[in-house]
Amino acid sequence: MNLEQVIRENFDEVRLNGDNSEFILKCPKCGKEQHFYLNRLSGLGYCHRCGFKCNKSQLYRLLNIKKSQHVKPENLFKLTNRYKTITGTIKTAISYPNGTNFDFSATKAGKEALEYLRSRGITKEYIEKYKLGYCTSGWYAGRIIVPVFEGKKLVYYQARTFRGQEPKYLNPPKSYIYGKSHFVFNLDRAAKIGRAIITEGVFDAMKVGDEGICIFGKDISNYQAKKISQKKLKKIVIMLDSDAKVESIVLAKKLYSYLDETKLFVAFLEYGDPGKASSELIKNTLKKARPFRKYALLLNSVIS
Repeated sequence: MNLEQVIRENFDEVRLNGDNSEFILKCPKCGKEQHFYLNRLSGLGYCHRCGFKCNKSQLYRLLNIKKSQHVKPENLFKLTNRYKTITGTIKTAISYPNGTNFDFSATKAGKEALEYLRSRGITKEYIEKYKLGYCTSGWYAGRIIVPVFEGKKLVYYQARTFRGQEPKYLNPPKSYIYGKSHFVFNLDRAAKIGRAIITEGVFDAMKVGDEGICIFGKDISNYQAKKISQKKLKKIVIMLDSDAKVESIVLAKKLYSYLDETKLFVAFLEYGDPGKASSELIKNTLKKARPFRKYALLLNSVIS
């Protein structure tokens, strides 16, 4: 039975959390609005008011839904987040935004975007390699589209402003079922080399080179950790921004539960972030990378 259909049939208002990974619903136990969080993939739920926990089967029983019961799919639903309300269908496939242009010399906006990319150390070679585009109209106007692929399939994208708009990044529409915590940028390319350098942002990863991967922030989700662990990587180095030393060690601890610790290393930048660092600084920082086990005692002291 499709969880998405069950939610649409049985709850009047459906919200999503920041990365689209959880429904935020009225608790089926205590009735408190917007306190019950239900993971869209695992089906595990938790109410932050009454403490009620359940898995998908338990939720179905509570809603009096039998396994044999047919749930009629609805074409439309109301999906609300903190910014806006959207009416549409939940999507499990994705494509570049409408109006994405790949010729950076064709328009004034394209030349502006190209100038921004050059200022970040991104050359035309990188633009072609990573299949970057830009938009001149619509929701993503004035933004560079950075796609995320798994194999040859487009699975996600980020839209980064090159004109100073806020927010700095926009993600796919909220009707798309998956959030950024489900994906790792450039993982396939790094896997072919057998080494990966984990960074926070897509431009950080590009600056590092083919080994650079991005987890879209300082934290790593279970989805991302599992995907990294499934690749035959001989060495993994965590190199976040210079202000994320503690977060780097905590991230390593999370990965440690999925990986052989001998593969896991941590490197600390002296200042800034990889995307704005010189090639020499990145090279020297990676030379100083140390095995995660060296920081295990430090992690324990930070947590305690």
